[in-house]
Amino acid sequence: MEIENKEYYQFNKPENKKRTQQRLMFLKKLGMSEVGLGQFGIKGIISGIYIEIIWNYSEKQWIEYTDWIKSVVK
Repeated sequence: MEIENKEYYQFNKPENKKRTQQRLMFLKKLGMSEVGLGQFGIKGIISGIYIEIIWNYSEKQWIEYTDWIKSVVK
């Protein structure tokens, strides 16, 4: 996933940069791409994964959410 908008990496919070990058790469491996401004999904299957979720979810919330995404994609 080529993310042009550097604001997605929350440069004002450097501690989140690597985690955000890892999460975006994980979504890419699931076949997701940017479907709207700061919104990620797979056209015709799933959308509404906003950048704020990627930034703010705890590790536990992120795992639960991505497990749900995997089930929807299947």
